Amino acid sequence: VTSGSKQKKKNEKINNKLSISSWHWRLLNMSTTPEDRLRENINRCLSDSLVKGVGGLVIGSVVTLLFFRRRIWPVWLGTGFGVGVAYRGCEKELNDVKFGQRK
Repeated sequence: VTSGSKQKKKNEKINNKLSISSWHWRLLNMSTTPEDRLRENINRCLSDSLVKGVGGLVIGSVVTLLFFRRRIWPVWLGTGFGVGVAYRGCEKELNDVKFGQRK
């Protein structure tokens, strides 16, 4: 097999992959309305907030048990950091959806 035919086969494989992925992308964009995308983002934000808030609560609890002789402020601080990080991520995602619709 010559190098030209190898290159041709390689290009055909790449083109097939691109056409499948672009077809899939068009199908996803056609089947989801902006309301559905917004609903999905809000669900993702709520679950992310819950996970990060509980993670901060656990980390704060461990820190307070190990270092601060059972004070409560590290628990609240950890929870606040977790929810704050989740809020910032949600704000960015929702702004991307909001401003992405205008284009």
